[in-house]
Amino acid sequence: MDHCQKQRIKVNTLHGALSLAGGVFCGFLLGAAATRFGWDITPNQTLLVSALVTVIGWFTSKPMFAFTEECMTMKKGRVERPTQPVKSNPPLNRLGTARPAAAVKTLKSPAECPIEMTQGGKLFDQRGVVVTINKTESGRTVLVSMKGASSSQFKGNNGARARLESIPGIKWSFPKNDTATGVRTIEGTIAPTAANEKVAASLIEICSRLA
Repeated sequence: MDHCQKQRIKVNTLHGALSLAGGVFCGFLLGAAATRFGWDITPNQTLLVSALVTVIGWFTSKPMFAFTEECMTMKKGRVERPTQPVKSNPPLNRLGTARPAAAVKTLKSPAECPIEMTQGGKLFDQRGVVVTINKTESGRTVLVSMKGASSSQFKGNNGARARLESIPGIKWSFPKNDTATGVRTIEGTIAPTAANEKVAASLIEICSRLA
């Protein structure tokens, strides 16, 4: 069983236990209140209320636990991603010849590093995906905004957020979603020691695929 599956089982078990504990606690409070105020409540009614509270607690807290599971999965993925083995032998087709290797995108050389990486400005702007470099007193930040991106496209296991967080040299903050305009944004702080040409090439490559 892989790490992600173990984390999923652990989170779901904790989620269910907390929901059940909340239902039992509410049932206990209901019984104590009935005794205190003289209410006529049967054990079946108490059990029904406890079950309803358990179910309601499960569904209302589900988004929080889903986000916790997502964070743990992405954190583990960022650690393991660089160490994953690369397949060296392409599969053979039915004619017995090797399939042609896919074209490999190369990162920009230092001489081709966009000037926006050092002086600030729009680094990328295509089809609703905008990357802006901002200079602050304490350093540089990068703001990525995407218009019309779905939840799965942004938060999925191989979505925009996971890809952006895999770029070395950038510390990202919690993303924001403006439901009124349909724009999702995520801001990161660029480390002073980050290689400008590699950061720029990674941002442009990832956002080109999302645009």
